[in-house]
Amino acid sequence: MIPRIRTRPFLACLAVLALSMPSDAEAGFGFFKRFKKKTACCPKPTVTCCPTAVSGCSKPTLQERAEQGDASSQAVLAHMYLKGEGVPQDYTEAAKWYRKAGEQGVASAQAVLGHLYRTGEGVPQDYAEAFVWDRRAAEQGIVTAQRVVGHAYRVGSGVKQDSVEAYAWFAVAASSSGVDAAQTRDEVRTEVKPQLVGQAEELAAEYIKRYGNSDTSPDEQAVKPRADTEESTNAATVEPQMP
Repeated sequence: MIPRIRTRPFLACLAVLALSMPSDAEAGFGFFKRFKKKTACCPKPTVTCCPTAVSGCSKPTLQERAEQGDASSQAVLAHMYLKGEGVPQDYTEAAKWYRKAGEQGVASAQAVLGHLYRTGEGVPQDYAEAFVWDRRAAEQGIVTAQRVVGHAYRVGSGVKQDSVEAYAWFAVAASSSGVDAAQTRDEVRTEVKPQLVGQAEELAAEYIKRYGNSDTSPDEQAVKPRADTEESTNAATVEPQMP
């Protein structure tokens, strides 16, 4: 029995090729080489495959996905530039891509960008701008960012000093991260004016309900503390060691 040949998809594909083919012979040869390479993901010509193959059906690169606005790709690319993995280390490029990812709500990117603004790596040093990004990450449940924000309020770094806010943010961090943050929370409580303790407790309860007990698995666990310095760059994110 002679198998039937499905000619329509093949003829349709040839039609697309004919419309796309350069008239110059040398250019045409290059066209077919490119076509062969691009059709690796489309081994059998079909009506739906062929037009994609002509325009390029290979998967987009990480850089292309980032440029197209994919937030996850932007965050990964930023990390690569930060660490010099697969690309030359470039803090300016890292900050650029962290900002793009952060603007789309990637909490870990917001936390790293806050660190870069505090240290002046890849961007002008700006404690106020650092605080803006740290707080965004903190409000998404990143425990380390919550501790950074608490510290900023405690000492007045990039924001007006406010022991009530400091206590509330350390209380939020303590609700998820345990002993260290709890110790700092208790220390900060002694710095709150007696007449404001009730207000601080109320604010802490509100923040814990709003920002505490979050799922910290992928983003927050990329942030790792160091005991010997207030701030430390790590793989994807950073955390200050709170006093």
